[in-house]
Amino acid sequence: IRHIHENYPINIIDSVGNEVTIWKPLERIVVFNSETIETMRSLNAQDRIIGVGKYTAEDSVFFPELSKLSSIGSVWSPDIEAVLQLHPDAVFIYGTFMKNNADEIQQTLESADPNIVVVRLDCFKPESYRDEVQNLGKILEQENEAEEYLDFYNGCMDKIEDVVGSISEDEKPSVYLESWTDYRTCTQGAGWHSKLVMAGGKNIFGDIAESYKNID
Repeated sequence: IRHIHENYPINIIDSVGNEVTIWKPLERIVVFNSETIETMRSLNAQDRIIGVGKYTAEDSVFFPELSKLSSIGSVWSPDIEAVLQLHPDAVFIYGTFMKNNADEIQQTLESADPNIVVVRLDCFKPESYRDEVQNLGKILEQENEAEEYLDFYNGCMDKIEDVVGSISEDEKPSVYLESWTDYRTCTQGAGWHSKLVMAGGKNIFGDIAESYKNID
């Protein structure tokens, strides 16, 4: 009780711009997207996770222990009843990726339980990743772990930027990157586009405004 009185509430602005208030330590968390799960594991907070999306549940190689947790189904058509039956302190869902779908999921969750805390995080876009790690560290009370992890992350990124910065535009290779289905490529706004450019490539479909698009 003393800890809660002295350290809460905790307020953050999540990746979609919502102000989120955390009233007590988050011990039971359902996480829809595997990118946020991966980041929580890097912060040594994976023991707080009690439910995962089906893509995490199906990936026993990368998530050997977490894949055994309760599955709430598809990230985009979750089993809301399964989520509520886990009695989570908070639910983490995508922020800006497929935003309309994520907006609808958040509204459904909050309608089903007005007291539920929904946090919107992407954890795959380089331009927002550092802020998301800091927010996770803050609301999970793992700020030292977040700082240590970001030191490691920044060190890796600095090495990449040093190499890529010395490559002229003419020397950068043109790249076609295909996503999860045939002829569906990443374009502006997609995390894979940003990573491709950061790695020194030129995305041949990088001038298309949509995040992902089917091409011929």
